[in-house]
Amino acid sequence: MFIDEVMSLVELTELKNAMVGIPGATGLSAEQRKRLTIAVELVASPSIIFMDEPTTGLDARAAAIVMRTVRKTVDTGRTVVWDRICVSTVPGLHELQHPAAGGGNRESRALP
Repeated sequence: MFIDEVMSLVELTELKNAMVGIPGATGLSAEQRKRLTIAVELVASPSIIFMDEPTTGLDARAAAIVMRTVRKTVDTGRTVVWDRICVSTVPGLHELQHPAAGGGNRESRALP
């Protein structure tokens, strides 16, 4: 049952039996592949997930879907740390939290 919960969390339930395929030719889209990668990591049930440029190469719509998956992941109580997101292309990103800048301040604040 845990697999079904993860598939639902990353919004891939409808593609449960799909082949990953060849990038750009068949199978999952780039955005679906990124969500699949997140799902693979979630199966291990980590308390912290590190993501390097999770929206790179995606258009605004696809980036928003990936970031909605990140938001849902955070809502499960996991910590997500990401690097190099182009904020201007990710609708709703300001709703997520990020560590405040400064010397060791562990509080979070919403992005402007």
